[in-house]
Amino acid sequence: MTMPQIGKQYRVNIRPNPEYSCRHCGHVIGADRKAGEWPQGEIVTVLRQAVSPKCPRCHQDYPSEGHFQINELNVWGFPYALPYTWLVPLEVQE
Repeated sequence: MTMPQIGKQYRVNIRPNPEYSCRHCGHVIGADRKAGEWPQGEIVTVLRQAVSPKCPRCHQDYPSEGHFQINELNVWGFPYALPYTWLVPLEVQE
């Protein structure tokens, strides 16, 4: 899988993935999502590479490599920072 391109559109496919766990509290990012909390299945635009995304449980920074901000806002009014593996290119959609 290649890294998303800034300004391109992707479909969000959120799934719990142990490689995206918080080094502070061990929380697996995406594991406790509730319906409507995340932009699952939506077509979004990648804005930029994320800088210092926060763990949704302990609010500590976790490594931002491979995370991208999208044009959807979270409950705090900030763009979501999602791992690149959750951004599916539209060209491979059926």
